[in-house]
Amino acid sequence: MLSLRVLDDLTKFEELAGEWRGLLATVPRATPFQTPGWLLTWWRHFGGGSLRVFVLREGGELAGVIPCFLHEWQGRRQLTLIGSGVSDYLEPVMVSDCAGAAVELLHAELLRRADFDLCD
Repeated sequence: MLSLRVLDDLTKFEELAGEWRGLLATVPRATPFQTPGWLLTWWRHFGGGSLRVFVLREGGELAGVIPCFLHEWQGRRQLTLIGSGVSDYLEPVMVSDCAGAAVELLHAELLRRADFDLCD
């Protein structure tokens, strides 16, 4: 069964890095722009606002990472993918056979939240 957890703490995001690299090794088309090295570095240099990292697990195993942040943009609270602006590739990494269920879980989570006005 697929589950979704939201991380909003940098330390917990950093602690996910090793497991995240393991997941990337199983994804044939993974790019450097989906790695924790790239995205954590981006966050440290360009990040602002609050982390919102959506972590998907199936049977306790990491199945996907959708790294986002919540920030003010043009007077609105916007949820944006980490890496936006300077990354060539923004697709979150996830196990392909759980993509449909992951989209449904993420959609339900976003509908429950009232902390953003726009999701980019």
